[in-house]
Amino acid sequence: MTETRLPLFKVFRLAFSVLCLAFLFISVVHAQWATIGPGGGGGMHNSAISPADPNVMAVSCDMGGYYVTNDGGAAWRMIDLKSQVPSTVFHPADKNIIYACGDFIYKSIDGGETWNKLTNSSTQLATFPLMVAVDPDDPNFICFASGYRGVFSSSYLYYFRVSSDGGATWTTSTGLTYNSNVREIFIDKDGSAGTRTIYVATSAGFFKSTNNGVSFTAFNSGLPSTNIYDAAIGCSGGSTSLYVTIQYNGVYKSIDGGTSWTKTNHQNTAYEIKVALNNPDVIYVSDGLNIRKSTDGGTVWSIVMNGNTYSNVTDAWIDEYFGFGWAIPGYPYRWHGMSICPSNANYAAWTNDGAITRTTDGGTTWAQVYSKSEGNGLWSSVGLEDTTTYEVLFDPNDSNTIYISYTDIGLWKSTDGGIRWKYCETNHHNVYGIAIDPDDSNKIWATWGSTHDIPEGTVINTAPNASGGLVKSINGGSTFSSVAGGLPTTTLTFVLIDPTSSASSRTLYVCAFGKGVYKSTDGGLIWTLKNSGISGSLNAWKMRRESDGTLYLVVTRSGSLPGALYKSTTAGESWTKIDISGELSYFLDVAVCPNDPNTLYICGYSYGGLDGGVYRSIDGGSNWTHVLTNEFIYGLTVDDRDPNLIYACSTQDDDIPDYVKVYKSTNKGTSWTQETDFPFRACRQAFLHPDDVEKVYVTTFGGGVITNAVTVVPKYTISGYVKDDNGANIPAVTVALSGTASTTTTTTGSGYYEFTNLSTGTYTIVPNKTDWSFGSSILLSNISANQTGQNFTGTYSGTNILCKINGYVKDNTNAAVSSVAVSLAGLENLTVFTNETGFYQFANLSTGTYTVTPLLASWAIDPLNNTYNPLITDQVNQNFTGTYSGTTYSISGTIKDNKNMVVSGVSVSLTGVLNPAPQTTDSQGKYEFTGLPAGSYYITPTKESWEFNPENISASISAASLTGQNFIGTYGGSVGLSLKNSIFKPLEGGKVSVIYNVESAGTAILNVYNLNGDLIANLIPENTYIGSGSHTFEWNGKDKNGSYVSSGIYVVRFKQGAVSRSRKICVIK
Repeated sequence: MTETRLPLFKVFRLAFSVLCLAFLFISVVHAQWATIGPGGGGGMHNSAISPADPNVMAVSCDMGGYYVTNDGGAAWRMIDLKSQVPSTVFHPADKNIIYACGDFIYKSIDGGETWNKLTNSSTQLATFPLMVAVDPDDPNFICFASGYRGVFSSSYLYYFRVSSDGGATWTTSTGLTYNSNVREIFIDKDGSAGTRTIYVATSAGFFKSTNNGVSFTAFNSGLPSTNIYDAAIGCSGGSTSLYVTIQYNGVYKSIDGGTSWTKTNHQNTAYEIKVALNNPDVIYVSDGLNIRKSTDGGTVWSIVMNGNTYSNVTDAWIDEYFGFGWAIPGYPYRWHGMSICPSNANYAAWTNDGAITRTTDGGTTWAQVYSKSEGNGLWSSVGLEDTTTYEVLFDPNDSNTIYISYTDIGLWKSTDGGIRWKYCETNHHNVYGIAIDPDDSNKIWATWGSTHDIPEGTVINTAPNASGGLVKSINGGSTFSSVAGGLPTTTLTFVLIDPTSSASSRTLYVCAFGKGVYKSTDGGLIWTLKNSGISGSLNAWKMRRESDGTLYLVVTRSGSLPGALYKSTTAGESWTKIDISGELSYFLDVAVCPNDPNTLYICGYSYGGLDGGVYRSIDGGSNWTHVLTNEFIYGLTVDDRDPNLIYACSTQDDDIPDYVKVYKSTNKGTSWTQETDFPFRACRQAFLHPDDVEKVYVTTFGGGVITNAVTVVPKYTISGYVKDDNGANIPAVTVALSGTASTTTTTTGSGYYEFTNLSTGTYTIVPNKTDWSFGSSILLSNISANQTGQNFTGTYSGTNILCKINGYVKDNTNAAVSSVAVSLAGLENLTVFTNETGFYQFANLSTGTYTVTPLLASWAIDPLNNTYNPLITDQVNQNFTGTYSGTTYSISGTIKDNKNMVVSGVSVSLTGVLNPAPQTTDSQGKYEFTGLPAGSYYITPTKESWEFNPENISASISAASLTGQNFIGTYGGSVGLSLKNSIFKPLEGGKVSVIYNVESAGTAILNVYNLNGDLIANLIPENTYIGSGSHTFEWNGKDKNGSYVSSGIYVVRFKQGAVSRSRKICVIK
């Protein structure tokens, strides 16, 4: 329940573009693992929308999950950033650059596929990141708040830190209230570059710094309270509007930098507030139930989402089964369930305790993006699974029928192997254990409890007092009825069927939390307490039955009373305690080796000074060995098909846990490997598919069910350009996609459009823009690969004059500066990036007023911008000069041939952030580029008749110069001596060109002789080093004394090692 960060052009919080104190590479490409289930159902927080593409979004879950979509919620990727993620920040122009706060601050440059860790514990002063802000003009200027944070409920400020050198050094700000809750941070771009204005909204008031964050001063004049709930900012035309909400006091606005505040016309109940950054007049405010919107800066408000009627909201299974209001959280204990696209106020989203819902039309309509309807009451996952799961149960007579028990959302069933799911109405939200009669799949038992999250320490002491029970279905889960017959009305956590008992009168066991074990021998009609031999804690949690009828019972701790492991060989009539005291107290699961009943495994959590983990006994429980020292192991799994195989799953219920994910042993627990690519941290238990032991289904504490058994359907991209008849880009074209999927996008400033995450199918692409025609639509049938180059040519038929603006960005040495974000503001708002020549262009612009502004981190660009008021003709060569203000580096290397001899005269080009003039290798084969900014580059060598390996090198400068960027060349030309102009007249300026092609470098000599063998001229002194390849030397007809030689025939001789070549030339006077 914490703030969503929503940045853009005027004010945005990117996050540590160049801060490279530490690099921890995290890959989140989990090709092996995929989620199954109905989607959603758990608390969602801190959604964020990319200003570069509103279909790119992120959302967090209080259970630790983090999710990113690039197609407007049609599909989400689950990402593990080691913690709950209290904020996400998107780059204003590049949708692939994302910043997120986990245990540290992370950055992705590939849309969330991989992440770099950008801060460390020292940077954060041993606290955790709460929020960051980066100066949009100079990413070397960074500030962030750190401290203690709860699970989305609050964030307590300990430090506010500022760096002006990209994070190399830090200072701590003064003036902010320690231990207050941080609501928002803004850097006001309108301030002076030398003295940035920084705003910080907290529960202790609104603070402002005008000295680059050295100190802060409170600006609360006019506010009825300093307890700010939320804050927002918008900028337009040099005017900055600040907004805050004060709980039960409404919405306040400042247009003078916080010096004074005025109450708007919004009602007093106001919580989250979101403002379109490029349009400060558009405001969304939540009152905890409804969302109101203003389009005039807060004067007039209208409800755009009514939480009572929700008539303009399209929801999924939550509304169908539980009712729309089921997932609306209580206020004021939750922050930031709303987000807005900073560049387009039509795109906004809100979250609650089960769903994320968004609008693409300014709140006229809203649609959920957490689940996919499959029709007939069936729902499938879109990757946004954020619920706690307990058991995955396969129908013993049909492995395609699967049941999952959930916290909060009950029991669900799939009949197609886990793709589509239907809710089973048990009348209870927290279902723990499930069992299916082995002879009659229609008979199903399920245990439930009013308390969720058992057996975690947060509820273990109160759970025995909660209500619960057992329900039974006789129609495959379509309906359930309660089972009583002597059962207590306490939480029941496990149900076990004796498969050898009579089908007409099954023997069943249940674990009653706080009561012990109950048994029925008549199919569940009558139940009897079976606690003989059980003492101490009665928190019966799980049971296991072996093929010989032996029962094992796990009793977990009760307060300070330790848990225990019990064994029964009398069908539960009596129990014997297996002594593992002194080793484990917080017991959670037991497993028995399938081919050796004397090999037992027990697991649990650390508690009371005793270590958790996995313990193994090979003598029936007399002696134990600690075989897995992970301190929080929740569940164990063994299987008859592979007795050596065992899985252990770790759940540590901390915000930033030390013990996570799934462990696997293939040697009965002697050694273990962690499934490091598993995309969620808190894992419950592994369940193996009955038909394939390699297919694993893992229940989790907040991430649904994750499996390697579901084939990941390949996804494809359709992309192309829209240009005019002259090849100029046409921006702001609406491109509609219909067919297997339907969506729209808009061409960028470069005329580019893209649809991603598309399934195999047939699609039609139609572009549209007023006064333009584009010819026929494009039909793509049954796509099975990415479809690039789906281009359109537009013809303008309007009456307006269309103009273009273009130019170059170069440094003061005339080197091209690429990757500069050049933004256009005016009638159209676009962003393009300079190419490798530094060129940018905006084409097909209607007449009007425009401002062009280039921006690149650590570059001062002159002029700051160019304004055209109005633009009525083409404006070409509108050039900018950039000066790099950051640390510069060099790239160097050596080029040798395949015999390790140096190659001189190679032209080496460098392209990247800066594109300097090519360098030529010297006599030692060396090259070097200096004065380079940090960033990515490509190095490419060229020389006639030569091939180089590699063809080019991709090099990235982060914090040090790069050396050793070497190439090996192979000469492919002819070898020998040749002449050009072999007959020449020296007195008329004639010269002969002597061309010698050398396969390998070495020392050489080149002389001119007369026919008598006398030395006339020495062109290359003896023992001169000559590189391999082709070389040319000219002779002007003069002898070694500088006099012109007589007419006649002369011999040129080139010698290198044992190789000697001669050619005749003719001199004519």
